[in-house]
Amino acid sequence: MTQAGVPFFQAVQLAARHPFRGAGFAGLRKGIIRGINWGGLAFFMRVFEWAYRKYILVRTGRKRQVSWNRDELETQTQFVRTVSQQAET
Repeated sequence: MTQAGVPFFQAVQLAARHPFRGAGFAGLRKGIIRGINWGGLAFFMRVFEWAYRKYILVRTGRKRQVSWNRDELETQTQFVRTVSQQAET
């Protein structure tokens, strides 16, 4: 509005009369919608992964491996560290 020759305080008054027409509210609304979409996607992906794992376990007749041994965890930790260090360089 300042490019159209409207003084700053008059532009603030106009924006205050209609607060839901501004860019701030539009950005907030867009962020909320994206959050709901990605949250729903994460939820459904978790459900699909759970169902797939359940199906594979039933189909193959294997039992679920619950415990991790210490060596596997240390190996994974080292892997994550090396990947993050390589990403930094």
